[in-house]
Amino acid sequence: MPSKKKKSGKKKRQAPPRGPRPAQTQAVVPDPDHPAPAAAVPASAAEERRVSAKARREAQQRKRQAQQRRKRLRNVAILTILVLAAAGFVVYRAAQGRQEAKRLAKVARSAGCSEIKETGDTGENQHMKPGEAQPKYDTSPPTHGRHWPTALQARVYDEQFAETPPQPNNPQNPPTIVQAVHSLEHGYIIVWHNGLEDADLEKLEDAYGEQEKVIVVPYPKLKDGKVALTAWGRMQTCPAVDKKVIDAFVDRFREAKSAPEPNAP
Repeated sequence: MPSKKKKSGKKKRQAPPRGPRPAQTQAVVPDPDHPAPAAAVPASAAEERRVSAKARREAQQRKRQAQQRRKRLRNVAILTILVLAAAGFVVYRAAQGRQEAKRLAKVARSAGCSEIKETGDTGENQHMKPGEAQPKYDTSPPTHGRHWPTALQARVYDEQFAETPPQPNNPQNPPTIVQAVHSLEHGYIIVWHNGLEDADLEKLEDAYGEQEKVIVVPYPKLKDGKVALTAWGRMQTCPAVDKKVIDAFVDRFREAKSAPEPNAP
């Protein structure tokens, strides 16, 4: 019979049970061509973001609307101020003009001068044609009407103006009334006089001999010692030379808009 092996007195040491091996982690290198998908955002967080963005847009829109309203109100306020200022200036100038007219009328009355008369404008301020007869003016001296195509220059004239139109192609033509009327059309002032003393003539020459757009000339149809001031459509007469009255007339009507061509030379 086979012999039985004797069991050893030492117990065989058993190895501990083996569990699954832990997985070895490897470093993940990001791929620029295939970026990793973004982590999913919970629905509640995404909704909050949308609400917040909408609120910001609405707030910005309200801010822009408020700025636009303020800008419109500011522009309206500025325009209102400008309109009121312009209206106030017009009213002020009108009042100032009335006061100045009253003052000048008082000065003229104290000098024995007439009021400034508006002689009107017949509308016939066209140029004459060569060979045309002398026009019949409705005032003496004239203040408006048909006239020669060339005007007279500003200066003191020693001789009265001829009452016949210039002859065509005649270089010896004297200054004429119809040329003087053309000067009035250009905003000139003419000081007509008759029978003045030498001292008064010197006053006129010294004061107006070199003034722009002022003509001084004798006019025998006035009474002795008389002076007549004319602008286009305006006339004032005085019994003698009064520089204050003449200066006021010149300042008021020289290059006045009432003349058809006030800025012409």
